[in-house]
Amino acid sequence: MTSLSEKQTSALGLLLKSKVESMSSLPENSRFIVDGGYLLRAVTWPVKSTYGVVCEACVSYTLEHFVLNTLFVFDGYMSKQSTKEEVKQKKRASLAVSRDILFDENMETMTTQDVFLANGLNKMRLTAVLSNKFSICSI
Repeated sequence: MTSLSEKQTSALGLLLKSKVESMSSLPENSRFIVDGGYLLRAVTWPVKSTYGVVCEACVSYTLEHFVLNTLFVFDGYMSKQSTKEEVKQKKRASLAVSRDILFDENMETMTTQDVFLANGLNKMRLTAVLSNKFSICSI
């Protein structure tokens, strides 16, 4: 499978928009599906915080920006057949290197957000904690 360039992706987006009728409201029983990787990068980690505080920031961001029936998908961080192994992820990982960090919620963050997220095992552990927090909050 080949990856699309940014220009091709933009052209594809414009083509799809031209073929879809615009709606002023959402259909009843609509669901939003959000890539969990987007959430991990969209939420800026509080300075000098714990991993628990980072997860709480993700929960707060989610409750503030998304409706309750939004589904977050954290997929493919450790799979060799992953859709996550795209050019952008590889490029991001090449810019920052991080060792595996075994953490709990009370532990202070040890690296920057970008460096931490450059390691697939770190992301997998963080999404496991975050998934539990989401479950508690009915997200």
